[in-house]
Amino acid sequence: MTRAREARGIRWADASMSPAIIAIALALVTAAAYCPALDASFLNWDDNLQVSENPHVWTLSWETVHWAITSDLAGYAMPLTWLSHALDCQLYGLDPRGHHATSIALHVANTVLVFAVFLALTGARWRSASVAALFGLHPLNVEAVTWIAERKELLSAFFSLLTLAAYVRFVRVRTGASALAVATAFVAALLSKPMAVTLPAVLLLLDYWPLRRLSWGAVREKIPIFVVAAAAAAWAFVGAGVVGALKPLELIGFPDRAANALVSYVRYLVHAAWPTRLSPWYSHPALEGVALASKTVAGAAVLLATVTLLAVLVRRHRPHLTVGWFWYLVTLFPVIGIVQVGGQAMADRYTYFPLLGIFVLVVWELGALPLWRARWARPAGALLVAASLIVLTVLTGRQTAIWHDPMTFWTYTVRANPRAAIGYLALGGLFAAERRPDDAIAAYRRALKLRPDYVNAHTEVGNLLAQRGRLAAAAAHYRKAIGRRREAAVDHSNLANVLLNQDRPAQARRHLEIALALRPDFAEAHNNLGIVLAGEGQLDDAIEQFRAALRAKPDFAAARGNLAATLAERRRVQGGERGGEAAQGGP
Repeated sequence: MTRAREARGIRWADASMSPAIIAIALALVTAAAYCPALDASFLNWDDNLQVSENPHVWTLSWETVHWAITSDLAGYAMPLTWLSHALDCQLYGLDPRGHHATSIALHVANTVLVFAVFLALTGARWRSASVAALFGLHPLNVEAVTWIAERKELLSAFFSLLTLAAYVRFVRVRTGASALAVATAFVAALLSKPMAVTLPAVLLLLDYWPLRRLSWGAVREKIPIFVVAAAAAAWAFVGAGVVGALKPLELIGFPDRAANALVSYVRYLVHAAWPTRLSPWYSHPALEGVALASKTVAGAAVLLATVTLLAVLVRRHRPHLTVGWFWYLVTLFPVIGIVQVGGQAMADRYTYFPLLGIFVLVVWELGALPLWRARWARPAGALLVAASLIVLTVLTGRQTAIWHDPMTFWTYTVRANPRAAIGYLALGGLFAAERRPDDAIAAYRRALKLRPDYVNAHTEVGNLLAQRGRLAAAAAHYRKAIGRRREAAVDHSNLANVLLNQDRPAQARRHLEIALALRPDFAEAHNNLGIVLAGEGQLDDAIEQFRAALRAKPDFAAARGNLAATLAERRRVQGGERGGEAAQGGP
């Protein structure tokens, strides 16, 4: 089938409309759909850790570049994403509107690139435009666009699409420069987010259709980028393991991972077809979610196997089905949960690039239906497409609104998924900041009921109870945190404070010494141990503890005051001792 025949199909508008006008229209509509995100603030979910409370990206310098290359803060290398955040901070400071504007601009650029890439691949103007419109307006993409911390998804897709565009050029003009452009764009995609490791497989799929050049030669020419992809995958895997981002098999066993992966592949398709009640957090069945029934897992496996078999069987007559389906399966695989990073079962943001395969599959299959030959069918089809895009735009607007501010976001999250322990944990912090201790304690306790391993909730509840004078209950929560946390220095220190208030200095001293053994630069623990030692009359040791607190935290006003008071007390005691000695030595 030639590219000219591929371009045949529905002509829902004036065929003379230029690609440039279509691209501009796509850009304007997509930008308008996401404009409400400009009013959104930073979230207390990775936005703070990666941008608003991360001084490493507040300036753009050689130190920033070095940090971006070596940082493991995200659990894997993404230096271009860090530099993107740093550039935003340089341009806009910590005004979230600028950061959201950059994300929206990237999504608009990606939407136009989708149109340009598939137009270059197939010559099918309106099918390519339809795929781009679905990509630009689908609510499943809201998470990637409106969550500032997900800049990596947008950048990786941007460079992935540039890789595809460069590859089309390479196929037509096989020069060293065109090959270098493919490699450069691919490496940039990997340096934005390692999920792009599947891109060489996508190039092979495009070789099959629509380029129709798949051969052993086409495979051999991609060996270098397959090697780069394998190295990037290994680097990401090892890096995630080093920083503890990977969930151990003891926590989520392989059978649970495989079952969740099968069901998630199907659920993503359901969400793509019916994008309502999308959630920022989908509970993993092995951690806090409802256990997957055997028949659910079996049904998902049978469905996936059946569709995969059909995609193989129709590869000659409907190659778009084959390529679209395997695009979806392959590009989603790195984040499907076999290698579990994080505690979620699935995430909308993971579909940002993979769903392009489904969009191509659907649009090309619908466009090939014989009913469009009828005169009445064309205007009806145009109206149907327009109505569908309007519905998607409305749903995208509603989904964007939930990301407006932390309270709106987390309230929606626990409403959409009442088993989202992370949502209750975050709400507890927001309630505590608003001086609503009862609501905060209730939220933390709900989080602990769903996820007993959320040790931070024990610590926060202990803090709130201690503030209200319920010392015994606070101590119980600190002890639970100590029992579950490996690095429990803060909990030992907090428990020591409670014990001091209960007039149990000996026990408090023991916990402070444990805290300092775990974290020698813990200024607050040094200060509190100094208070205990001063109370026991060990003034020299107390002074050393206060000085250690100030070395760890030079602006620690309480430690400075305690040091001054203890020095004065030592001078008074030493003066009294000298006075007593002089009195004893008199006539």
